Amino acid sequence: MLRCQHRFNLPFERTAYGVRSLLHYGLGPVSVLPEYQRHGIGKALIQEGLSRLKEMNAQGCCLVGHPDYYRKFGFKNMPELVLEGVPQEVFFALSFDGHTPHRTVTFHDGFKADGLGR
Repeated sequence: MLRCQHRFNLPFERTAYGVRSLLHYGLGPVSVLPEYQRHGIGKALIQEGLSRLKEMNAQGCCLVGHPDYYRKFGFKNMPELVLEGVPQEVFFALSFDGHTPHRTVTFHDGFKADGLGR
């Protein structure tokens, strides 16, 4: 997990691509309490997290999310990357180095819907 400032945690986790692990990270669900939404908090957290990943020389980041929201950060559908069981239209990646690996992505079990790896 990547810590962003002292009060916030963004769920960035290193992903695995088949046999070889690259310096790509997965962004887990980001949420802001309803009364604080539409004030730029989520956007600021994501931008700060992506900046920190770049400082760590990460090669990229991927996520499952809403197309209209994550495209504004530069995330794109990349058919070269596959997350089994997830429709391609909601699976996005952002390359920091211009290279997109041709792999199947595996997230940590904590990213699964129930958080228990089931």
